[in-house]
This record gives sequence, C-alpha cells and structure tokens, in this order.
Amino acid sequence: MALSSDLAPVLSVDRPRWHRVYYMLAAFDVFTVALSLTLNHQIVKSYSRSIDSNIGWVEVINHAWLVSRLSAAIDAPANNVFESSDVAAESARIQTAAAEFDKMIEAIRSSLNAMAETPQHEALRNNATEALRLKNQMVEQSRQLFDRLSHGQREQAIHNMVSMNQANSSILGLMSEFHNKIRQIRIDEFNRQTGSARWLQGFEWIVGGLMLVMIGFATLWGFRLARRATQEAVRQQRYNQELERQVALRTDELNLAFGRHGDLIRQLISAQEDERSRIARDLHDEIGQSLTSLAIGMRSLDDAQDLYAVHERSGELRRIAVHAADEVRRLARGLRPAVLDDLGLNAALERLASDCEQVHGLTVHLHAAGPVAPRLSGTLETALYRIIQEALNNIVKHAGANQVWIDLDRQPEKITAVVADDGAGIASDSLQRAHHSGRLGVSGMRERATLLGGSLEIRRRSAGGTAVQVVLPLDGGLTGG
Repeated sequence: MALSSDLAPVLSVDRPRWHRVYYMLAAFDVFTVALSLTLNHQIVKSYSRSIDSNIGWVEVINHAWLVSRLSAAIDAPANNVFESSDVAAESARIQTAAAEFDKMIEAIRSSLNAMAETPQHEALRNNATEALRLKNQMVEQSRQLFDRLSHGQREQAIHNMVSMNQANSSILGLMSEFHNKIRQIRIDEFNRQTGSARWLQGFEWIVGGLMLVMIGFATLWGFRLARRATQEAVRQQRYNQELERQVALRTDELNLAFGRHGDLIRQLISAQEDERSRIARDLHDEIGQSLTSLAIGMRSLDDAQDLYAVHERSGELRRIAVHAADEVRRLARGLRPAVLDDLGLNAALERLASDCEQVHGLTVHLHAAGPVAPRLSGTLETALYRIIQEALNNIVKHAGANQVWIDLDRQPEKITAVVADDGAGIASDSLQRAHHSGRLGVSGMRERATLLGGSLEIRRRSAGGTAVQVVLPLDGGLTGG
C-alpha cells in the first residue's frame, strides 16, 4: 500500500517546502502494514497451536477412555468364571486385556511427552502409573482367584473377585480424575489463548487507528497536490480509495477469522456433549457389572448353614440391587437423555418435566407451539435442552416454587423458550449479581445462547416468581428430515 508511483513526476518539479511528509507517510505505511501482517501471523499461529493442542488432548482422552474399558475387560472374566467355570478361557481374556491396557498406558505417556509441558502433566503421569499398578494388582488377584477355584476354594476366590472389583473401581475413579484434570488444562489453555487473542485484537485496533491516521495525512497531502494539478488530485483519490479497500478487506478477514474461532467453540461444546453420552453409557455398563457381582455374592449366601437368615439377607440385597439399577438409569438420563437423540426436543422435555414432577414434587406445564418437523439440528436441540434443564435446577434449588411453566414457540426464523415459576422470585440486586458473577448457572446458559447467535433474559414476573427467556435463530439450524 505504498503511495502511488504516479506522484513521482509531480514531486520532482517545484517540490513543496514540507516534502519530507511524503517520506514519513511512506515509512509509516510500511511500518503499519508490516505490523498488521505480523499480528495476523500471530493470530493464525495461535489458532494453529490451539487446534494442535486440542487434537493432542482428544487423543489422550480417547486413550484414557480405552483404559477404562480395558480395566472392565480385565475385571469381567473374574465375574464370569463363576458361571462359565472355564478358567483357561477367562484367564486368556484377562491376559489379552492386560496387554492392551499396558499399550494404552504407554500411548498416554507418549502423547503427554509429545505435548507442551504444563504443571499438571506430572499429576497425569502419576494417574497413569497408579492405574498400571492397580491393573497389575488385578492380574495378580485373578491368578489367585483361578488357582483357588481350581482347588475348590470358592469362598476365598470370591474375596479375590471383590478385590478385583475394588481395583477396577479405583481405576475408573483415576480415569475420571484424569478427565477432570485434562478438562481443567484445556480450560486454562483456552483462557490463555482467549486472552492472547484479545490482546492481539486490541493491537489490531491500534494498527487500524494508525492506518486511519495515515489515511488522514495522505488525504491532506492529496489536497495539497490537488491545488497544483487536477490530474495528480485524481491519482491521489484513487490511492485513498485503494487504502480504504485494503482496510475493508483486512476487516473482513478479521471477521472471518473470529467467525472461525466461534465455530471452534461450537465444536468444543459438541465434543463435550459427545463425552457426556459416552460417560452415561459407561456408567450404566460398569455399575451393571458391579450389580452382577452383587448377585453372585447373593447366590453364594445360599451355601451357608442358617438358611433363614441367608434368605432374608438375600432378599434385601436384591432389593438394593434393583434400586441401584433404577438410580443408574435415572443418572444416565440426566447426563444425556437418549430420547433427545431418538425422538427430539419435545419428547425429551416431556421426560424432563415428568422426572421433575416425580423427584421434586413440582407441577410442570409444558406447551409447545409451532411445527415439529423438520427437526432442529442437534446443536440447537442440545442447547435448548441444557438451558431449560439448568433453569429447572435453579427453580428446584432457589425458587421454592409449586408450579413451573415451560413454553416453546417455534417460528420460521427463530425459536423462543420461556421457563417461568410461581416461586419467591429473584431480587433485582441478586439478579444483577447473577448476571455479572455467573451464579445460578446464568453464565453457562448465556454462553450457550450467545454462541448460537441468540440471547437470554432473566426477569421477575408481575404475578410473582421468575421467568427465563431464551431466543435462538434457526438460520439453517434444521436437520432437513
């Protein structure tokens, strides 16, 4: 964006007294362009590092998830052998799973070593080392279990099975802690990257201001030359127009870059929802194995001498097992309701309202207006469901309400959801603090709405209670089915 070379003939004849301004503008132009290019390079470099880091952490999370599955695979044969009595086959399954477990732990260590070191890396390595130690303990307990079964020592073998179950639970706990630490690392990295991006953005504004200053000086210089020749004034005008076009182009590039940044955040939220789905499935499967172990323990009580006491205890344990299974199903629905994926938002909200009535004793009125088909996109359905779920949680915790109204209004260009209650209502000062401090889940709900181009409002109802309103644009957010 240097000044037009067509101005050179004019400058070579009867040069004005303040001709040095030309050189100052040229130097200023080179400086601002170089600085702008440097900032753009830093922004792209920051985004590239963010993407590489996310890919690395996703790989580590996948390995950790496989470690949990392999731990269950090591534990399962110790439970199954009581029914199959095939010691050789179950032992071979454990050895195979243990070998794969070792490979996954080594893969986790390699991935951690390949990434930039953080203060939390050592804690993650310690988790992996502890998981490996517990795995070795499980393998040793399985060897003793199979040996005791071979010698008819069933009661002692059950103790080994219980020890394996405990070690398996400890590994699952370690992997859960592992996931939480990685989540915190990613949050810290995201905050650092966001801070850096804001700093660079602020610098871009400064560069833009410098460019505008340069344009002002160039315009003044053009007026100076226009008094001498109409042709040179026209050339100067074209030069200014080119400068303005370059500034507009650079602004569009920045808007596109920040739009891509928003897409990355949406992908991260989608990845979190996928992770919740996997956790729900794993929770159901793993606790199901523990309940199977409980059932095996109950059957072993039948060999005791006091049959009356044993049968009485057996019935109690079975009732506990049934209650635990029901609780697992309820928790799984809370983490990621399958009905949301299978039947859509309306069906999921009906289930959510029913659970809220049964568990908390609230009367929930659900009303949905507008077409049902085509379905909303998975991102929109998930965001609306989570916002409404968080609003209900706040009502249960803080409102002291008896009735709740959930209204959905789907229109061609937007969808509006309102969650209202007849509780005590939120005071205006508390509402202000909630908006600014993120209490009552307000920040999370607002973040979901903002990332989808929508808005969220919390207000007191004139009839008493509180109303939460979220408006999300459809704008292509349909599945087309």
